[in-house]
Amino acid sequence: MTYGDTTKTPLLLIHGSPGDWTAWKELMIHPEIYTNYFIIAIDRIPYHKTTIKGSYALAEQSDYLKSIVNQYCSPCVVAGHSYGGALALQLGADYPNQVAAFLSIAGTVAAPYQIPKWYNRILSNPLQYLIAPFFRASNNEMLRLSDDLYALEKQLAKTQVPLFFIQGGADVLVAPESVAYLQSKIPDAESVLYYDASWDHFIIWSELTIVLEALEAIRLQLSL
Repeated sequence: MTYGDTTKTPLLLIHGSPGDWTAWKELMIHPEIYTNYFIIAIDRIPYHKTTIKGSYALAEQSDYLKSIVNQYCSPCVVAGHSYGGALALQLGADYPNQVAAFLSIAGTVAAPYQIPKWYNRILSNPLQYLIAPFFRASNNEMLRLSDDLYALEKQLAKTQVPLFFIQGGADVLVAPESVAYLQSKIPDAESVLYYDASWDHFIIWSELTIVLEALEAIRLQLSL
């Protein structure tokens, strides 16, 4: 899904797990966004309208998005929510010359805090075939995410791409300490954190104003 003025800075939006591009609809229709950015909102594989089934590691999903990055990112800002935050960082690591900045919103970005939960392991046995395919794909992503993130840490160690984070202290799905952990692993990276103890996991809906503020700060800081 693309929307807006193609002469503006491209903004690639990546949803969480599970989900689809419509998670961003409220943001996309906001004048502050569509007047300053050209919006590209995707369905991650294997969700919604994508035809590829199964589940994939972060690096595999990044490779799948290579054609979109090549088509639109010259360069672009990449923003992701939840699992999409991790994939946004993966894209920045894989395509540093095509990503101007990345914004992780309540992102699953810290390997030690993404160790599979007990329910992830239960649903990895034959019970997985009793749940909807998109939930099965989501569960499988979570099972491998910690390993994916440890690999991503090494890639990000020398990143020159500015990192922006939004994280809430009331998030019960992503540990509030996640951003501090990742920042400790990439101390030379330029990073900005927006934090409030009252924010929950669903910031792209419940705290839209701060998302708009962060995207405007990115645009002004980078003179996009």
